Amino acid sequence: MAQETLDETPRKRWWLKPLIGIVLLAVLSVGGWRVYRSWQLKQLVAESKVLIERGDYQKAALGLRRALQINQFSPEANRTMAELTDKLGLPEGVEWRRATAGLAPGSVPDALAFANSALRHGEAGVAQNALAGIGKPTDQKAQFHTSAGNAAVAQGQYSEADQHFAQALEADPKNEAAEYNLAVSRIHSPDVSKRDAAVEALRRLTGSERVGVLARRALITWLQREQKLEEALRLGEEQQASPGVEFRDRIAHLDLLVATKSTEVEKNLEQVKSAALTSAPSDAAALMNWLRMASRTEEAITWAATLPPALSGHRAMMEARAECLVALGKWSELMATVEPGDWKDFEFIRLAYRARAGKELGDRFNSKTTWTFATIAARRPEHLSKLALMASRWGWRDELQETLWAATKQPNPDWALQMLHRLYRQDGDTSRLLRVAEAALKVDENNLQARNNVAMLSLLLKRDAPAALESARQLHANAPHNPEFASTYAFALHQAGRSAEGLAILKQLSPEQLREPAIASYYALLLDAAGEKTEASSFAKMGQAATVLPEEKSLFSGLTAQ
Repeated sequence: MAQETLDETPRKRWWLKPLIGIVLLAVLSVGGWRVYRSWQLKQLVAESKVLIERGDYQKAALGLRRALQINQFSPEANRTMAELTDKLGLPEGVEWRRATAGLAPGSVPDALAFANSALRHGEAGVAQNALAGIGKPTDQKAQFHTSAGNAAVAQGQYSEADQHFAQALEADPKNEAAEYNLAVSRIHSPDVSKRDAAVEALRRLTGSERVGVLARRALITWLQREQKLEEALRLGEEQQASPGVEFRDRIAHLDLLVATKSTEVEKNLEQVKSAALTSAPSDAAALMNWLRMASRTEEAITWAATLPPALSGHRAMMEARAECLVALGKWSELMATVEPGDWKDFEFIRLAYRARAGKELGDRFNSKTTWTFATIAARRPEHLSKLALMASRWGWRDELQETLWAATKQPNPDWALQMLHRLYRQDGDTSRLLRVAEAALKVDENNLQARNNVAMLSLLLKRDAPAALESARQLHANAPHNPEFASTYAFALHQAGRSAEGLAILKQLSPEQLREPAIASYYALLLDAAGEKTEASSFAKMGQAATVLPEEKSLFSGLTAQ
């Protein structure tokens, strides 16, 4: 039996070696395919980088799309796509930078690139969040503090910006860019010693190859504000002769020549017109706008008509021409200018001018509809901000409100909510103020100021008083020394028939807080309810300096007659 078993074993396992071979072949095939795909991805990214350097952006984009189809989670492919979109100035670059930073957690260069891209596209809050995720890097400290400083400037946080720029210079004392940033940050400082040091730093940096153009530009602007026009003019002439001079410097120099009543204005203007022929369309548009602002609008239109179609037909030039026609009141020509064509991402601007021309020509119904289409075509917050500015300049309050409400439905709507609040406050429109406060609270449920506004406005309008009372109670409990919250809670108690409790809440505030006009009026109201008429009258007079809503005016009427 033992012999028999030995004889049968080879026959039973004849398939084992071929099976092992097949498995190995399959493993090698899969592994080889993966290796090939990885190699292919690297080749596509490398080729795209070369194409970007050559300026062949279309082929580079096609190659990167193929690379991302192979592996959409490749940090290098995402990073290169981000570099391409940034180079093209596209807002999509922010999202590509965000994706790259997410795929390379802990990478300081990627986080900094994300923040800088967000800054270039006006998303300072996004930039600050990106920088907050870095913490305090041990390397690239100068770059980190420079980006953080720029983000702070964009948010209006100038003191914080100053600190970051100082730390950037401390981290890299020989960095002229860091020195320039700190000087620009401090040139308007109320501290005379800091301001003087900043001016001297800029004067020294005008000799720098790296930041000389920037330093002269900042110094010229400061000298103009200080009415030191002769020195500004001298620096301006140096700037014109500099290899790094930009078209905006030429426009600024024209302003200087006009301000100093120079005889060189016309000569320089002809030189700028000549330079515009070989410059970007946006530069030619800037010159048209300068001529319009200088009350030379007809000249701007005549000059634009002499330009080659590739330049005069550009979207920026069409917009500049439209502004000239608005200034001249040539509505039929404006309609003819903006009726045809596709302005691509700026279609909302074309529609806005079309709405303006239509309204001025008497077609108010279609004008209103066209403006609505413009708000729909404005796909990004900065587009709606531009539309809001146009409506505001034209005195179109209805269209302005429509645009701002559209902006409240997009990311980062604080600016629109603040504008709506100011509009309705000026109008004394309490109901719409409540709507704004509710929208702000919907955006951020932790916005305590919005929560307080909802409670107070609801009380004034006599809407859902129990909920307003409870909300005011919670706000006051969390911040008992906040005079606005105390005032709202005291008023809620007063409306609930508990005036004595409300007066006790207000009496916990400091004398300085009680004398604030907005608080003094409510304090007077509760003092009056307690029978303290003389003191109520005194505080009511202090409250007259406050801007009040119609419902408040009714509440406080008669309090000063005691």
